[in-house]
Amino acid sequence: MLYAKKDETGLIVAISQQKEGDEWKPVSFTDDTMREFLARNEDETLKHQILEDADADFIRVLEDIIELLINKEVFQFTELPTPVQEKLLSRRWYREHSSQRQPSNLMDDNEGLI
Repeated sequence: MLYAKKDETGLIVAISQQKEGDEWKPVSFTDDTMREFLARNEDETLKHQILEDADADFIRVLEDIIELLINKEVFQFTELPTPVQEKLLSRRWYREHSSQRQPSNLMDDNEGLI
């Protein structure tokens, strides 16, 4: 999740992966002010990092959707190709044992509906 610091007009002046203070608020990748900030900012490294963070979030969503479909018995885990099974098991193990353990939900508690 990203946090943004906005000026008095509501424009983002800084972003961070951590809440740096009370004035820092969660911001979505799809927020118009985030798009405006990225358009104004020429730092390609920052843009690349934001894209990587978005990709990681999207991968977690896909993993959660696959788990949901398996739990609802839409298909069986064993129907997936062996390399896919191995990758999913590896990711599941890593998520369960990660020091920065992410909840296995489609949404964080502070996100709106999909």
